[in-house]
Amino acid sequence: MISKAFGDQSGMGATAGLCGAIAVGIFVALFGGTETQASGPTGLMTVVSASIVAFGIQMNGSLDNAMDIILLTFLLVLIPIGFKIIDFKGLKHLTKVPRADSVVLFLVLTVTTFGSLIHAVGIGIALACLLFMKKSGYIGEQGLEVEKIEESFAYLREYFQ
Repeated sequence: MISKAFGDQSGMGATAGLCGAIAVGIFVALFGGTETQASGPTGLMTVVSASIVAFGIQMNGSLDNAMDIILLTFLLVLIPIGFKIIDFKGLKHLTKVPRADSVVLFLVLTVTTFGSLIHAVGIGIALACLLFMKKSGYIGEQGLEVEKIEESFAYLREYFQ
């Protein structure tokens, strides 16, 4: 999907973006990577992607006619992967964090999913800064006890003597 967007933005069209993504994947599979597989399953995904595209072209005659079946196949492959990425344990903890933090999380997630990642990052940072300032002001109103540094770390003296 991203490669189609890059192709559209370059003015060459979605087909060129898809072909470029496959060509780059093949190049990385042949010449890139390390012994420890730092690049992940790039080689395998390139073979699978190229096979899906080749099958779609063979069945429909051209890449433009095959785009619907190719995108549907990629969608069916990527949805289960997306569900495996979700941190369900982290979602269980949302009931224990402050409500404002949960709202920021869901707002940023929504903007990321349906909007722009850049906007989501900006919104998240701005809201996090506002929440931090609000919490800092609340702590300041409560009052703080300030003590000398020597008194704060007195318990460490026994470990260093």
